[in-house]
Formats: sequence, structure tokens, C-alpha cells
Amino acid sequence: MSNGLAGTAQFQSNLVNPSVTWEKTDYYNAGIDASFFNGRVSFTFDVYDRETNGLLLKVPLPEYTGTAAGYSPGTMQAPYANVGKASNKGFDFQINSTNINTKNFSWKTGVTVSRNINKVIYLGAGGSQANLSYTFNNDVNQTTVVGQPIGEFYGYIFDGIFSKPSDLQNHARPANSAGTPYPVSAAGGGIWYGDRMFKDLNGDGIIDSRDETFLGSPLPKFQYGINNTFSYKNFDLNIFFSGSYGNKVFNQLRVSQTDPGNNTSYFTDILNYAKLALVDPAGSATDVNNVYVTNPKTTVVGLRNDNTNGNNRPNSLFIEDASFLRCKDITLGYRFQQSLLSKISVHSIRVYATVTNAFVITKYKGMDPEIGSWNPLQAGIDNGYYTQPRVFTVGANITLQ
Repeated sequence: MSNGLAGTAQFQSNLVNPSVTWEKTDYYNAGIDASFFNGRVSFTFDVYDRETNGLLLKVPLPEYTGTAAGYSPGTMQAPYANVGKASNKGFDFQINSTNINTKNFSWKTGVTVSRNINKVIYLGAGGSQANLSYTFNNDVNQTTVVGQPIGEFYGYIFDGIFSKPSDLQNHARPANSAGTPYPVSAAGGGIWYGDRMFKDLNGDGIIDSRDETFLGSPLPKFQYGINNTFSYKNFDLNIFFSGSYGNKVFNQLRVSQTDPGNNTSYFTDILNYAKLALVDPAGSATDVNNVYVTNPKTTVVGLRNDNTNGNNRPNSLFIEDASFLRCKDITLGYRFQQSLLSKISVHSIRVYATVTNAFVITKYKGMDPEIGSWNPLQAGIDNGYYTQPRVFTVGANITLQ
């Protein structure tokens, strides 16, 4: 690389650990295969228990070493070490059936279901206190700790909007540097109508880091696929569905695009921001007993420049259920009769039309619930993934004699 002067120079980008070894997995499984009704129904069931030792993780070193555990341009990277242990237990189930089989018509179905339970067992010398965290806006939003699945979402539980006097008088509020709740105030430095409420999990009357909890996993509870194949005379139709259930996604875009204080693009939800009104129009707009929110069911904060409340702190409002059912593939084909093809020295011709990603059924509010990641410690983070495209294909399979 150029050093800005004459000549070139090289530097070491990461520390080497000569003690690193291959990860090792102890694997146990048992399965059963069966077939009934002359092969018209068959299934496979397999259960497994895998424990992986020596998972490779970057070991953070003291800052005086000049290394960084995360990516930092121009900084030497911390070394990898075999410090992790994780468990994966679950099952795979597949069943295939011939539902109808006549001279001109047949219908076959295949269903697969997979269940995997992931758990971190060991993270090195830190014991149960060790963690690998992902931060958003300087707050921990996703963490990997002993006893939980990899990459569990973490934060506060959203509990509605401060919308009436009793909310401000009785609900827990964030604490200031002195450890006491911030005052109720329409001016800066206080909590006011339209701010978000968060659950006081430890019951001490204030909202702080001791009220954070695990908010769900990006790993699905179940994954499944459903395949149906139909044939009628020379026509064939295949419809394939895939899906997952129980996985969560951090909809990062909604944090900024449902914030009235943001000056970029918005979701339409922003129009339902917390709107304030006065009980007595002639009364004071700073009197806590004279103000209320006209749309108390909203989740969007009010039009206010002050954010003492930390309204966009990691919380359950942005950790969404990303379960989905996707029609992955539909293919319709037609095979020409061989008697028509023998005259042109062609053995077979099949023409077909396919649509991929025909539609998806989900409650997720982002563009696509199927969020992947190269880093399993930071899976399920939607910071602007574009939806999978719908693709139309027309083609032909030709076999010559």
C-alpha cells in the first residue's frame, strides 16, 4: 500500500493465533423410514443432537494492544480463538403421498418440516457474563449469551404511549444521571404526552437497563415446504410453497421512518403520530391535567423536538414477527404427443411457463420477511433488504431422437 511518501509499505492486518484448531462436532441421530399402501404413502423422520466445540470467535484484547474485535479500517484485527460451544437439537420430517392416480390424472404431495433448537453453551473465560452484542444507535439490540440462542434480540418492551394524566403520574419513567425519574414536563428535559412507555420489569419505578429483556430470536421455530404435482393427460402443474414460523426480524427502517423528527423519507404510519388536544381549549397547554392524546392507540411519537425519553431505544415495537408462507414456484407444462413428433425426428418436446416468488403471506411490515445474513451473530436485521423479485420464465425442453 502507498504510505503517501516514496516507496511502499506493508502492515499486518490481523494477529495470528497458532493455537487455533478445527471446530469439532459430536453428532448423534436416529431415524425411521416407512412406507404404506403399496408405496402410496411414505415418510422419513430423523432426530439429531449436535454439539459443536471450539467455535471460532474473535477475542477482544485490551485497547492498548491496538486491535479491534470488530471491523475498523486501519486497525489491526483481534485474533480468532476456539472459545465457543453451541448445541443444536431438532428433527427433520418428510412425508410423500400419491393422493390420486388414475389413467389420465394424478396428484402427488410432498411435505417437509424441520425444527432446530439452538443454544449457546460456552463463550470462553467470561462464563455466563460473556456476550457478543450488536448495537444500534449506541444501544445493545441483539446479543449472544450463554443459555440463549445465537443472536437473540434484546431491549425494552413497548407499553403504549403516554396519552392521559394517569400515565404520566403512575407509569415508570426513564431515570436521569441521579437515578431519579425525569420530571413530567412539556419543555425540554422531561417526559410528556406522545412519548413511548416501556414496561418496568423489575418494578423499581424507573426505566433503565435493568428493564431490558430478550425479545425473540431470528431463528425460526419451524421451517417447512409443501410441494404439489398434478398431471392431466399431457399437462403437468407443480406448485411449491416454503415458509417459516416463529422467527423475528428487527425492522430497522421503521425506527427512523416512523420518527416525526426524521427529515428523510417516511412510512405512511407517520401520519398517525400522537396528536395532542386540550380538555379546556382556554386552559394551559403545559398543564398535565388539561392535555390528552386524541389517538391513544398509536405507536408513533408526537411532534416534539425533545427526546429525553429515548423513544427509539431498542424495543419490542420494532422486533416483528416474520413468519411467512411463500409461493416459491408455479410451473405449468405441456408435453406434445410423440406420434406428432416422430415425423420431424424429435423424441419429445415439453413447453412450460414458470413464475417464481408468486406471492408471500406474512404479517411483517417490511418489504420481505426472509432476511438472511452472512454473520449468524447478527441475523434477522432488515436495514433495507430489497424484496425477492417475481420472475416469469417461458421455455421448452427438446429431446432429439
